Amino acid sequence: MEASSSGEGSQRDEEKGMFQYFGWVYHIGVNSVGREYCHLRFLLVRGKCVAMYKRDPHQNPGIKPIRQGVMGATLVVEELGRRKVNNGELYVIQFCSRLDESRKGEDFKVALNSYTPSNLK
Repeated sequence: MEASSSGEGSQRDEEKGMFQYFGWVYHIGVNSVGREYCHLRFLLVRGKCVAMYKRDPHQNPGIKPIRQGVMGATLVVEELGRRKVNNGELYVIQFCSRLDESRKGEDFKVALNSYTPSNLK
């Protein structure tokens, strides 16, 4: 799949039957000191593999992901809806593990700039 100039896209690879999505999202949460953060990150989903980068890996091929994992039966994706973040409204989705009841270190939230049905398909 060619990387679009906007750095965003999704596609199903017909040969392998694999879904692929990549694009810029906001990684939001609360740090260990209790302060909220909102960082622009590049999310890449390829089949069952999920990776988050500080920069676009298509334009910077040698960079390593800051977070990565494999989707399995224990992954839960929750739609948290619209949230006010830094004087703006974002649509928030949370990824977490069903096995980790304490939810420490195993979940992360991403926010889309604006909600449209095409953002989530």
